[in-house]
Amino acid sequence: MLETEKNKLVTVQLIDRKWANHVNKEQIIGYCNYKLHRGALTEQLLKSHECIQKKCPYLKRLEDRKFWIKRKDRTEHKKAMKLEKHMQEEFSKNLLIEAQEFAENYQAKLDIIQVNFDKSKNYYIIFYISDNSDDDYNEYLDFLYAYQDKKQAKAELRHIRDMNGNYVTRAEKCYHK
Repeated sequence: MLETEKNKLVTVQLIDRKWANHVNKEQIIGYCNYKLHRGALTEQLLKSHECIQKKCPYLKRLEDRKFWIKRKDRTEHKKAMKLEKHMQEEFSKNLLIEAQEFAENYQAKLDIIQVNFDKSKNYYIIFYISDNSDDDYNEYLDFLYAYQDKKQAKAELRHIRDMNGNYVTRAEKCYHK
């Protein structure tokens, strides 16, 4: 529809049986074909009658209106964000499994809990717990260097602490998944 045609003022009967004079055509976003309240829909009427929530089969959308275009864009954005989050979770899960297997094969006596990866810096942070109640990352430097060589990236080991600042040990079951 041409822009001048969208901005044209019209007189229409709305679904609440009221007549509206001098309505901008762009404000009419659809029509209801239900025989008891046949008429034009504005955004407010659409929301108050809950046409979308009810999935009304009588609703005829005017898809070229800004309302529907923005709604479609928001929906697509939400879907894209959900997919991105799912892919990130899968990536994180795979990183964790890979690091755990590598630590097991390397015979490092630590439990890897989480692995974060910063793509922009090509940098891994490996969170772990061990049997020691102090920061013992230096005992696992051979593992760390081997992991860095394997991944062709920098990496850092971080011993997890509890809320009191104490290093968590394997004996403390609350951190095991």
